[in-house]
Amino acid sequence: MEEKEDINENKKEEKKLQETTKKTKSNKKGFFSKPTFIWQVLTGIFFILAMVFLFVPQIKIGSSMPSQKVIDDVMSFINKDLLQGQAEATLVKDSVKKVENEENLFQFDIEVQGQKFTSVATLDGKYLFPTVLNIDEIKKQQSNSSSSSNSQAQKEIPKSERPEVMLFVMSFCPYGIQAENNMKSVYDLLKDKVDFSVKFITTVNGENLESIDSLHGIEEAKEDLRQICIIDKYGNDIFWNYVVEFNKNCTANTSDSSALDKCWKQVADKLGIKTSVIEKCAYGDDGLNLLKEDEKLVEKYQVAGSPTLIINGQEYQGERDSESYKEAICSTFNKEPSECQTKLSSDSTSSNGGCQ
Repeated sequence: MEEKEDINENKKEEKKLQETTKKTKSNKKGFFSKPTFIWQVLTGIFFILAMVFLFVPQIKIGSSMPSQKVIDDVMSFINKDLLQGQAEATLVKDSVKKVENEENLFQFDIEVQGQKFTSVATLDGKYLFPTVLNIDEIKKQQSNSSSSSNSQAQKEIPKSERPEVMLFVMSFCPYGIQAENNMKSVYDLLKDKVDFSVKFITTVNGENLESIDSLHGIEEAKEDLRQICIIDKYGNDIFWNYVVEFNKNCTANTSDSSALDKCWKQVADKLGIKTSVIEKCAYGDDGLNLLKEDEKLVEKYQVAGSPTLIINGQEYQGERDSESYKEAICSTFNKEPSECQTKLSSDSTSSNGGCQ
């Protein structure tokens, strides 16, 4: 009897040990299978590799090249997985080159909404470093931005019966485009209570289209002129409908003048805007004079980049989601209207970068 009891006790101990081992394995598997954990680890690895490979004064070019399939796969990954339809990246012609002394790496240039970026990937296409960063330049910009923000943050935006809101942008600037898209719902909500306007950041050096300096080139200057003429000829409601459609459908074509010309006209036709009226204004004296008036305001308010929001003569320094924009404007009413109780999107993906 004592022998049987000992055997039973041993079996019970064995069963407990098996259950404990099974639970331990299950817990380990669950921890390492969490996508967030894996993504954080990979992000850290990519960042360390980027520091090792990319931050050098000058990249020397070698001879070995990736296969066309690798290039196609990398571009597909950038567009489908990174940009996810928010914009389109195109490969700059003849920009694919091998990085010398790094036998497994190649570099290439991509263009996104009129801006060029240099990227690096491994020859097998398994690892991608989306952009080459200049650490010294970034630190300098952050320092300047921090100093500017600290000085501006201390200035209170004055109140008024009917706030005046001016959004300064460049029509091809990704950050300006994001600001416009987020401001649209604020405009729709408060347009009867606020004086809204969009202003364009350029330098006009003469009396014709070619004399306009715009950060993203002559095609951006043309679009600035078209948009300013839409405001002048059709008013704010039509303009805001146009700019949201243009940003959604046309900004991927900023480097292709023919495709861009076709796209803006399709958007205009959809909204009942006569393209002939806009072209006459934009490419003639009317458009140029309107742009000169905006340039005066850029100088008056010392606008340094796109986007810049001026409320009642004071620059706004906060977040750029729709709800933050609404709260900032509503806080400047002498008596806040009931519309300010409406909750808008506070999407945290809104960027605080800018085009300067």
